[in-house]
Amino acid sequence: MEAWGGRAIDAYPEYQRGERLEAENLYPIAHFWWYTPEGLAQQQAEKGTRRRLVDTARFLHETQNAFYARFAAAIRATGYRGALVGSCWQAGSGVPHYLNLRADALVGLVDRHNYWAGGAGNHVLAPGPVEAEAMVSHPGSGLLATGFQQVAGRPFSLSEWISRLPNEWIAEGPPIVAAYGLGLQGWDASFSFASNLPGEPDRVDAPNVYDADAPTQLGLSPALARMVYRGDAREGEVVAVRRISLPELAEGRLGFAESVEQAGDAKTIHGELPAEALAVGRVLVDFVEHQEPTRPPTLARWWSPGAASVVSTTRQLAWSTAGRGSFTVDTAGTQGVVGFAGGRSIALGDITIALDTPFAVVLVISLDRERGIRDAPRLLVTAVARARNTGMRYSADGARLEAVGGPPILLEGVRAAISLRRAGEPVVSALDAGGRRTERRPVVSRTGAGAGFVADGARDRTLYYEVSYEADAGRPPAGRP
Repeated sequence: MEAWGGRAIDAYPEYQRGERLEAENLYPIAHFWWYTPEGLAQQQAEKGTRRRLVDTARFLHETQNAFYARFAAAIRATGYRGALVGSCWQAGSGVPHYLNLRADALVGLVDRHNYWAGGAGNHVLAPGPVEAEAMVSHPGSGLLATGFQQVAGRPFSLSEWISRLPNEWIAEGPPIVAAYGLGLQGWDASFSFASNLPGEPDRVDAPNVYDADAPTQLGLSPALARMVYRGDAREGEVVAVRRISLPELAEGRLGFAESVEQAGDAKTIHGELPAEALAVGRVLVDFVEHQEPTRPPTLARWWSPGAASVVSTTRQLAWSTAGRGSFTVDTAGTQGVVGFAGGRSIALGDITIALDTPFAVVLVISLDRERGIRDAPRLLVTAVARARNTGMRYSADGARLEAVGGPPILLEGVRAAISLRRAGEPVVSALDAGGRRTERRPVVSRTGAGAGFVADGARDRTLYYEVSYEADAGRPPAGRP
């Protein structure tokens, strides 16, 4: 009564009546919303229960930690020495969000789920409104924004994610997670959701909008897996650390302003720290013993509000805000462009890409474990844009899906002129879906500093090209995969 005030007792008769400390029947309200900034303010105004609620939040946190610790000890007692995950779920905004994140960090690996976009059918493809925004239009948004929950000194995993249909720009998702998440942010694991079939899908929604087997998703893996495992995209410098102490949380306060929005499976974090920070360098949460100030991020060298681009501290990634947005990857082993770069000529370290297709992912990667694009004997060019079912139809402005369609999947052909600045005259072969050479061989022309060719997916019916400087590159299609 002294700590909480008389109004706080029996303030929630729908849950408990006749509350008394000695009866041990004080009801611990467990719904996360009560502890958000909005919830605490509303309950204080209406019932005078802010102090009761923040004390209850501390109690719930301690109870959660005790449960996790008990089961972590039991698992370790079996001899298991691998990673442990408390939970993959978030819990509201403000105090509950960070108490829950702290509980997960005390266990070990911090793991989260997130999704981007969607449509009227939510989990299935259905006619109706389309969430037509692209992540490349807003640096640091969507899937990458999940990284606002990366905790200092703990591994971080995004264990369930995908860009959902009927959004047409879903090919942007894998390179964002690979280059910015696993690369710049140093995330430790990524699991796209989900592989739903034992074979190749014959429609983009097979059997739902969570189709990691679609050519816009799995089709990018041969390039992105090599980029990730070779370590082409380096971790960035730490540019922002939000420091949070348990005493602050016990008082229902944070040292910074922030909110979490959740629409179904899609979650977004907004606050004083701009999302663009995630495109500059590593962003961390640090749980400290005593209250410490959260200092302003160090972004000025790489980005400022209103700037036309966001450059990473590694200088390997650059996110352009021109038009509808795009970003480039410029490493020794992987170079390319992702997003709305049609009509532009993009010069990178060893290549130039002149893209005709309005939206596309075009990546040139070395197929050598150690050598980069400049001297690898074989390169892989991957060019992916949109995919639709046969008969799938959108409104003229793209804001509505009018027909779902059916098999087979139709791919938009990507057209781009690719120039390579290196000695030698390569043989370029269109590859089939299994990576084998076909008889389709684009014409290679000499340029001032090397050679070039036009990748035309509609003409060559492919997502992939091999650029080979090997002596046997002209062999017939029966060559090695």
